[in-house]
Amino acid sequence: MPLQVARWTGKRAGLAVTDTAQTLIIPAGSIVIEISAVENCYIRFGTDSVTAADNTIGDDVSRLFLSGMQVVPVPIDATTDAPYNRISVIRATTNGIFQVEKVE
Repeated sequence: MPLQVARWTGKRAGLAVTDTAQTLIIPAGSIVIEISAVENCYIRFGTDSVTAADNTIGDDVSRLFLSGMQVVPVPIDATTDAPYNRISVIRATTNGIFQVEKVE
């Protein structure tokens, strides 16, 4: 079986993560993205009005993303049956850098 790897497309977006939730537009047409974060943060996928929260790890709205890189599928919006087009980010403890890239 051939080794499957994610290929970078050069379509990416990034932001500085702070203690205020910020929203990032996921590159158009993304089904799978690579997430890179310098520090731990909370993330939440959604549409135009999505906002991450830093309440608790068990929060049903946001999930903890540990620093590092991970390739993930973009969740599907149950209303439109299409991948979400935004991701909201807020720091867990320390400010940092956050980036998403469309991969194939």
